[in-house]
Amino acid sequence: MPGTGLTVGGWFAVAVIKIFLNKVRSILEERHELHGDVAGMLFRVKASLVHIGAVIDASERRASANSGFMSWLQMIKEIAYEAQDLLDDFEIKRIKKSQQNKVSGVLAYMMKNLIIDDDLTKLIDLLKRLDHVASKLGSFLDLLKLNDSGEDKTDFFPTIVPVCYGRDEEKEQLMSIMFPNVPQGEHFVPSRAQEEIGGTPNVRVVCIVGEAGAGKTTLAKVIYNDPIVKEAFDLRGWAFLGHMFDSRDIFKTIESSFPSAHQPLDSELTLSEIVQDKRFFLVLDNAHDNLRDVLVTLCSRGAKGSIVMVTTGLEDTAKSIEGITRGNDRVTLHALPQDTAKEILEHHAFGKHMNVNLTSISEEIACKLQGLPLLAEAVGRLLTVKIHAAHWRKVCSSKWWDRYGDLASINPALPAMSIIFEFLSDHLKKCLAYCSMFPSGYIFERRKLVHMWVSNHMQEHPEFVYESEEDKWFNELLNKSLIQPTVWENKYTVHQAIKEYVASITETGCYTFDESVRPKKNLHAFSHIAIEKRDFNATLDLRNYSKLRNE
Repeated sequence: MPGTGLTVGGWFAVAVIKIFLNKVRSILEERHELHGDVAGMLFRVKASLVHIGAVIDASERRASANSGFMSWLQMIKEIAYEAQDLLDDFEIKRIKKSQQNKVSGVLAYMMKNLIIDDDLTKLIDLLKRLDHVASKLGSFLDLLKLNDSGEDKTDFFPTIVPVCYGRDEEKEQLMSIMFPNVPQGEHFVPSRAQEEIGGTPNVRVVCIVGEAGAGKTTLAKVIYNDPIVKEAFDLRGWAFLGHMFDSRDIFKTIESSFPSAHQPLDSELTLSEIVQDKRFFLVLDNAHDNLRDVLVTLCSRGAKGSIVMVTTGLEDTAKSIEGITRGNDRVTLHALPQDTAKEILEHHAFGKHMNVNLTSISEEIACKLQGLPLLAEAVGRLLTVKIHAAHWRKVCSSKWWDRYGDLASINPALPAMSIIFEFLSDHLKKCLAYCSMFPSGYIFERRKLVHMWVSNHMQEHPEFVYESEEDKWFNELLNKSLIQPTVWENKYTVHQAIKEYVASITETGCYTFDESVRPKKNLHAFSHIAIEKRDFNATLDLRNYSKLRNE
């Protein structure tokens, strides 16, 4: 989102500052320092924080940059980082003192005198700087006028069963490759005898190729969950490879993708041992290069009729696989016709309750979606928030559709994702931004992700409602199709196109180090960083960073 790259970092900063101000009040009250000018500063900053958050949120609703606002927001962030460091120093001192003082009476006395004069000076200095920055808020209050639609938002979403529109032909093509001796349209499981008589090769590798958002993973899921496929294979596995470039990681991921029920207890079988003489169906989702070793292993060990289905957005990857397997089993997903995109959009917007008065607007929106089912689904879920012509026209006439120019031809998701992000609430933006720092294809366990949000203070609220609130936010992102379910229960992922968009607008908020794509950057300004363990020190030279927290 041009001109708003700092705003996600701004939301993180506001959350940190809230915690900092509470600590400031507690410390100053304990030391009887909360009086006069200091008390006045604390009051003014706390009173301004609500408006600061509102201005940051409103800034997302404009398609133009404001250099003065961005400089002001950068100052907010810098102060927040210093506040976080100071609070960490206090916590380190508290832990060290608690380890040195085992007697409760001594510990209680120590806690009252934990903050030394130098710490107090730093604390009050930060408070003064916050007060100064907050005093400049009035210059940007006009941004709030951009958020005056007067339309109430609702968190209600109808329950809609996911579908795979417009890919029947591609599905039949894939099923024909997998079961070549079964006439198309006949839905029964081919026997091993049929496969052997027909001369089916031991293992066939088939590629699904298409740009991000074209529906490769969705189509693979349809095949994976097809009753015929479930019955035809001894083993089924699914491996997300989006962030993996090391062959060892790829092997380990594939090994763990097959059900443990087929493996002896207390054993760690190699991939060769797991698939030996087994008829398996394996999906390698969002694959890149470096598949030679794993494909050679699978093709040499698997039983006759086994299938490896590879989804990729890279033409070079598809060609390299064809070179390894000496085959050309490929299905290419092209952009969907506008009528099909409209059908997907209306399915997710209306559910079973069609509103004919809005179909003309949905047709206008569908022609802007570049034939990508991911965008049709996500925009449809945005439209279902309010089945009303005013809301639909606002989406249809958004300036974001024309904002990106030629850049949209390279990344078609930009306009639609900008509009979707514009309508997200503050806390959902922060939660999704946090998810964006994880590598592409990263699998989130629902409960762990909720706990991570809680521990990183995505929103400040009373302790007893933490988990229930974050659970609600997770459901909202899921209902908006910004988090997608995987083939496993309670495990989810963020689509690559969504992740890349959100990561691009956070700029200095979250950063994912991907050695194959991203260059080195100055990491001092980042609040959240995700990196490969083996690259932790050598590649990024993090030994020079004095304040690091491992989460």
